[in-house]
Amino acid sequence: EEKTYMTLENGPKKNLRERRKTRYSAKSVRHGITNIAWVRKIAKNLIVDAA
Repeated sequence: EEKTYMTLENGPKKNLRERRKTRYSAKSVRHGITNIAWVRKIAKNLIVDAA
């Protein structure tokens, strides 16, 4: 959850072109959350592979 909040806080600080693209909408917030879930999944897979 902390990671999610970090991305939400960092959102408005992106450069203008990025901010204009995402519009900081609910969709982009949801996208950030899915990205975090995806990263966690990959990390889990890497740990399994290493074991």
